Amino acid sequence: MITNAGIGTKNMAAYTGYTCSAVNMIKKVNLALGNVTNVDDGVAAFKAINEEDLRALAIFKRYCRNVAIMIINIQTVVNASKFVIGGDISA
Repeated sequence: MITNAGIGTKNMAAYTGYTCSAVNMIKKVNLALGNVTNVDDGVAAFKAINEEDLRALAIFKRYCRNVAIMIINIQTVVNASKFVIGGDISA
């Protein structure tokens, strides 16, 4: 689903698969924290989020907003009564 065509459809950031990716969110948090040696460290990312690190929180809130927008868009089309978020992020 394209959610930001204004940046160009060749830019991956225009798609929900990128903006709603928990993997990308964790990488962004780790890069913001300076953890460049292990950008895939979900434990470190969520530790910073839970400790209310402002850099991590800003990225996490943007991610949550993007997921909420995606769910609203899907709800508009399919009128589902429930949504299931899977993967490790759901834990």
